[in-house]
Amino acid sequence: MDEKGLVTTYLQRKGCSKNSIQTYVRNLVRIMKRLKSKNIESENVTYPELMDNISHLRNQGISQRSIQSYLISIIHYYEALLQAGIVITNPGKYITLKVQQTKKLYPILSKEQLENLYTTFDIHAYRKTKPTAVASAIRNKIITGLMIYQGLTITALAGLTVEDVDVLGGTIQIKSSRKHAART
Repeated sequence: MDEKGLVTTYLQRKGCSKNSIQTYVRNLVRIMKRLKSKNIESENVTYPELMDNISHLRNQGISQRSIQSYLISIIHYYEALLQAGIVITNPGKYITLKVQQTKKLYPILSKEQLENLYTTFDIHAYRKTKPTAVASAIRNKIITGLMIYQGLTITALAGLTVEDVDVLGGTIQIKSSRKHAART
């Protein structure tokens, strides 16, 4: 099995998403290309050579977050090689990079503000330009209610299908995701 296939299989067993696997493999291709240009075999890479690679990425103006992604790709790659018995150590295992947290936290609405948002949601204030405007307004109020009272996320709402809704029973089946269990 080639190196890409080996890493892909390893990442699939770890439960990585398809997009994550594609990103890690793309990062590895770039790193391996640079190593080959310096006549370095990937199985014989040392810690200083990996640090040189990281310095090269920094000099190219690549963001710290992207460099962190490259490092994670390297660590996964060598863990896959370790499990396959191709190498005996993971040279990237002890490299740590500090990444600035850039998450912006928004103020949380109080229970009263959420109640007010739902109760003042006017389904009669729709645009009269489209024949489906009334249905859209009702749908939007229902979605707002599900978000406020049931704590549904945008991802959970996007995953809903007609089969998930039992109008007569008054229930909605929410599918499980990577972060949440299925629920009714």
